[in-house]
Amino acid sequence: MKLTGNNFTLPGQSTSVTVGGVTLGPGDLDRLTTNEIVFTVPSALVQGPQTPVTVSCGGLSSNPVIYEIEPWLSGLAPLRGITGIPISIPFEVPAGTTISVGIDGLAAATTVDAPNKLVRAIVPLGIASNGPKPVVLTLDDGTPKPSNTLLYEVMPAIFSFTQTDGGAPARTTIAVTGERLRGIDVNLRYDKLVARVGDTRDPVRFPTGDTNVSFQFDRVLVPGGTVSLLVDARPSNALPRVLTSLDPPEGFSGDQLTLTGSSLSGRNVVVTFGATALPALAQPFAQRFTVTVPAGLAPGPTTVGATVDGSSTNALPFSVLV
Repeated sequence: MKLTGNNFTLPGQSTSVTVGGVTLGPGDLDRLTTNEIVFTVPSALVQGPQTPVTVSCGGLSSNPVIYEIEPWLSGLAPLRGITGIPISIPFEVPAGTTISVGIDGLAAATTVDAPNKLVRAIVPLGIASNGPKPVVLTLDDGTPKPSNTLLYEVMPAIFSFTQTDGGAPARTTIAVTGERLRGIDVNLRYDKLVARVGDTRDPVRFPTGDTNVSFQFDRVLVPGGTVSLLVDARPSNALPRVLTSLDPPEGFSGDQLTLTGSSLSGRNVVVTFGATALPALAQPFAQRFTVTVPAGLAPGPTTVGATVDGSSTNALPFSVLV
């Protein structure tokens, strides 16, 4: 971007440019003279799409000029989760253009939901680390135009665990399998107990620390507890996964049914109505999602449960109406 004007420099004074809530110092400017400033517009802006640009020097600020960021992303949902699940970006794709989405520099499989003015992108499985990852949409009308940058936080995931008791003195070993479990400070939670596993980057103690973590408690633990990990202060999902309610608790074929619980997000989520299983879907939200009551169910009482990436929830009662 190029700005032209007057008195952009003063002897002994520092010049800065503020654009979209981000301030650029002299080292961030590609060219700086008393009448011209050239710089690259930051991607991680906090204001937009029409954002004010001002120049400051010697304690004085210029009048603002308006710069329009196009395309502009206003948000995404969810803001955090695992890889392999869809995120939704509110965005209306103009006619005659194509779009692509990159997450952490990797191409994301992308679809357009034109009626709802949404773009959906699958978080790439190739992202190997936890933490905030940049999300950028590129609009191509003959000239590729990248959007501002939003952040999606990748979290650790656990898929299964084993609980083994035995030996003297009394002890219980909890062994967890998952992905992105390496960290400087890893803690294992069993119900209200929190144990510091330590640095799982150590290849001697944890040769497969990215996918396997274990800890030996110096007591016998009551079976049936809830297990989760904290990897550098980022919580994993908890196991077992739990359904807490169905809304409504009864319905006809074709009705919408909302399942509420915990740790329900996953790449392959299968909902069962008794012995009838719905096709697997990726679900981005950990606390609730909605399915359609399938046709062909026998009227009367049944149960509804879910299997998320190989681990099953409890089942809750549901009544099929006719």
